[in-house]
Amino acid sequence: MASRTQSSGSAVSNGQCFQWLEGSSGPLAEARSLLTLVRVASINSVRDLIDVPPNIEEMLHIMGQHPEDTTAIEKVLSFRKRVREAFDQLVRRSGF
Repeated sequence: MASRTQSSGSAVSNGQCFQWLEGSSGPLAEARSLLTLVRVASINSVRDLIDVPPNIEEMLHIMGQHPEDTTAIEKVLSFRKRVREAFDQLVRRSGF
């Protein structure tokens, strides 16, 4: 039997590091929460918090070359893009 310190696969491949997505309220709820930051931060700085920097996205795609990791990585990147889209819609509607 494997000890707690031994791993039967990466955290990415066994989905442990993405469990928060399953319980998430969704991109719109996150975008609404982030919109409250506009009171103390610029819209662009909040967008920077939402976006996955290009160098990180590139590294994730390299990791995604392993089939067991691809789905989880794409799920996270897709979620971040949907949060950004929802945030931009809220900003337009709010008149910022």
